[in-house]
Amino acid sequence: MSNNGKSEFERDYRKAWKLAVEAIRLEQQEQFEEASKNYIMSAEILYKLLEKPLKPELSNRIRNKCFEYKERAELLKSISEKRRRERNAKKTKTTSTVLHGPEIGLKAIEILRDAKSEIMIMSYLLFEVKTIRAENKIHPINLLGTLIQKSKNGVSIRIITSPPDVQLLGKNMWKQSNSIKRLLTESNVQIKLCNFAHSKFIVADGTLVFRGSANLTHSGLSGKGDIAEITNDEYIVNYYTTLFNERWRNVHKSCRDCNEKVCIKEYSIFEQ
Repeated sequence: MSNNGKSEFERDYRKAWKLAVEAIRLEQQEQFEEASKNYIMSAEILYKLLEKPLKPELSNRIRNKCFEYKERAELLKSISEKRRRERNAKKTKTTSTVLHGPEIGLKAIEILRDAKSEIMIMSYLLFEVKTIRAENKIHPINLLGTLIQKSKNGVSIRIITSPPDVQLLGKNMWKQSNSIKRLLTESNVQIKLCNFAHSKFIVADGTLVFRGSANLTHSGLSGKGDIAEITNDEYIVNYYTTLFNERWRNVHKSCRDCNEKVCIKEYSIFEQ
């Protein structure tokens, strides 16, 4: 082998050796996919070195390293793929359920009761709903009581709903006023008043959305002409979480375009 050939051999051999050393380091850190790539690159360089005129002993040693690195790369690749499958299997399966009739109220209260850390609600109307009828049975709902208890248990609860304004709500103003007053006096629930809280949804723990046409009233939760959906679809959850937070901070486009600004005015339900 000429001096130039020897110099090239040494350069490529060092490169292959460094790749193998890096592969060992990555493997120790359980970065199996990257380690596999390094072993493959090292083996490819060594294979090319076998094309050069080498002593039999050196040639055999390099050939053995090629086989060793290739086998190691295949093993680490299979480990990486297995772990990827396991991670995917652990991911929550996306589900969506459409609700009709009284099951709207039963599922809504179930979501509220199961919430562990955070509840965000937007509803045009929010009344005291103690029971609903389903299949000739009376089911306790206790909507406000549930929210109050969850708040006392440390769950963060924020609600965007309509102000109890007689011009806005008519005869429903008194039910709205009494509900807001009870929540503010008996719990740590935070409430923002908005004339345009027409979207109706609940986001629980940042993982589940309840949405539909039903207000949180006896009629809405009884499902009289309403429909709702429960989903854990990540896109939908993120959409409604962002929508609520932007409306809460008054930075949503609908807030910027609003001229009434009820949400930032001082307003006391005790003045009703």
